Amino acid sequence: MKKAIAIALSVCMIFAISACGNKQENGETDSAQNQTQSQKTFAGRVADEYHKLLEGDDAVYYYEANVSEQMDEESEPMESVKAEGRNGEGTLVVATGESEPELREIEKDDAYYTIDDSQKAYTKDELEDYGEEIELEYVTTSEMELDGKTWTYDEYQDEYELEGFGEDGETVEVDTYFYKKRYLVDDKGDLYAIVILQEQKGEDGEENQLIYQEIDRITKLEDKNVPEAFFEIPEDYQEVEMLDE
Repeated sequence: MKKAIAIALSVCMIFAISACGNKQENGETDSAQNQTQSQKTFAGRVADEYHKLLEGDDAVYYYEANVSEQMDEESEPMESVKAEGRNGEGTLVVATGESEPELREIEKDDAYYTIDDSQKAYTKDELEDYGEEIELEYVTTSEMELDGKTWTYDEYQDEYELEGFGEDGETVEVDTYFYKKRYLVDDKGDLYAIVILQEQKGEDGEENQLIYQEIDRITKLEDKNVPEAFFEIPEDYQEVEMLDE
């Protein structure tokens, strides 16, 4: 991935040098470059700020959303609700439920907690190391249709590889996957939705295969007054080996 980025930077430098030559010939380069910079829309510039807000261990935010999930392009969407937040102290909380967030999952102090507030109970496990963390890089500003409207979005992406076995069950194959995040912002600068995509890279120039899509339609977003209780486990809650279903 770093090699690809280095190549991309080299290409950008070549274009920059070419642009300087054109400027000397026709004097039109400055205006052309200014026009290119202005093509990044208002929504795109604001989306960049939301990306900075919601990423990083020291981030401080809390949002609620109506969620639509699909395992692939053919499956029917599954509807639910979600709340997510960070408190600036390295704690990440994701709460989910059918009609309201009921089950909280907390990453805190190298441990993973699953909390059922209705049972006043929780489980505790060691936080597993999954290797390299996802590092999202800005890739494009584009448009997509959602809820009968065309939205401008910024897209951030990471690329990773997973090993698997071929059809014979013995041959080891390495597949490339993409994790993508899109921030859709309205004309007022409010975050309308976050679209999360996981795709398997297509072979021989074919389109990527969608393996997961999540759309979080934001209903509430706070970047300062985050609810403290959301990040805590009350003292009267009991630790159990398994939560009741």
